[in-house]
Amino acid sequence: MVGHPNDSAVSWTGSALAFTPLCALLHDESNFVRYAAAQAIGQLGAPQSFAVLTNCLSDADFTLRIAAVRGLIKLGRQVEPEWVKPVILSGGEGSQTYYDAIDLLRVYGGDSAAPGLASCLHFDDPSVRHSHNMRLMLALEYSPKGPKYYYHWHHDPNRDGIEKELSENRQILAELKAWLAKQR
Repeated sequence: MVGHPNDSAVSWTGSALAFTPLCALLHDESNFVRYAAAQAIGQLGAPQSFAVLTNCLSDADFTLRIAAVRGLIKLGRQVEPEWVKPVILSGGEGSQTYYDAIDLLRVYGGDSAAPGLASCLHFDDPSVRHSHNMRLMLALEYSPKGPKYYYHWHHDPNRDGIEKELSENRQILAELKAWLAKQR
């Protein structure tokens, strides 16, 4: 039975019998079932799980991508910036997947977390009003070995900012761009 509640229970037992049915569920019509299947495939830990989950990372459904990343984490993998950068760069600041992508990279990206997050900055946007760079500054602040600029970044979503604030934000972006170049 497709989407049977025991499919998850079977994956938690580590049964190799669950792998094929879980892979089939990645194509289910229900979003919830697809997302749960991706995470369960990671939890199952079958030798083929990595390949199946990385194939999901190019899906147009960003929520499935995030579920696949969570599955990869369950496989014991560090989050690679390339897995979540398209979600972060999509500009979906109003969507949960945008915030999840930033958090997953920050928490599970290891030494790649800070450079990966910094590579998503809009280096040509010192805006005080826009929140994209501010959110990445916050994530960098709390990333392992991340540069600390959040408390210096000027942000107020209700106004454009004065020239001094924009100038200081430009300086921070220039310093972060130089820092990122040294990380490569």
